[in-house]
Amino acid sequence: MVITEIDVKRQLKMLELRRYLERYVVEAAATHATAAERRRFCEIADLMDDAGARGDGEAFLALDREFNLLLLTSAGNEFATNAMKLIQGLARRFWYAYGDNANLGETTRLHAGIARCVAAQEREPATKYLDSLIDNVEEFTRSTLNIR
Repeated sequence: MVITEIDVKRQLKMLELRRYLERYVVEAAATHATAAERRRFCEIADLMDDAGARGDGEAFLALDREFNLLLLTSAGNEFATNAMKLIQGLARRFWYAYGDNANLGETTRLHAGIARCVAAQEREPATKYLDSLIDNVEEFTRSTLNIR
């Protein structure tokens, strides 16, 4: 097995693309989520808040994975799913390498905001939370590796 080095410039390029793809996914999920999926988004939001308050990074990672899969399922577009799975894998890899330096409370707050907006079928507020989340991840990426 070969593990490649994490390249910050490539990570930032990936985040550029992630912003636009995930915006589509969030809007589609807010439009198409079933009642059961909307209920689960509300539950995930509450659990995210709890994980953030406790500073529980492991709980966050488990919830983040479920949240991402639920977004993709709710969006109902296999092309977006395939593209986002690659991007989410790269994002998770970066988190495992540098996540101790992240602002977990802010990260969970923003995820919970997206989840609640998707549950309420509020597309525009959901994308505003998403943009804030990606801004947060970009800042985390730059600050972690000390570049601007």
